[in-house]
Amino acid sequence: MQPCDMAGSISVSLPPAWVDISDEVSTEMNKLKSRMAELAKSHGRALMVSFDDSTGEQQTIELLTAEITRSLKKCEQNLQRLSGGQGNSGDENLRKNVQEYVQDKIIVLQVASAIVDEIPLLPFLL
Repeated sequence: MQPCDMAGSISVSLPPAWVDISDEVSTEMNKLKSRMAELAKSHGRALMVSFDDSTGEQQTIELLTAEITRSLKKCEQNLQRLSGGQGNSGDENLRKNVQEYVQDKIIVLQVASAIVDEIPLLPFLL
């Protein structure tokens, strides 16, 4: 049953602002995963022996790397915004749990990004 006021209208409660921030981070993380997969494929293509000029592939790698870096920074900024929310104690506990979850996911993506960046060096390290 919906709460009603004297005039009989239904009041609607909006979710806290941190829910929107969490959704933004999730969307950005999905984009990051896609870009990282593209970057790994581009690194693989760049390592293949070819007789043509591969500067186009190198430019793609540089562009994707820059996009990934920007996306990671955007996720970190949103994480800072997420940590600044206010709410009741139940809401506060949930927000903190979401914040910790998002922070863990960002760390995993940062590590994965570093690994993808090192793919060209793997043949030399083995």
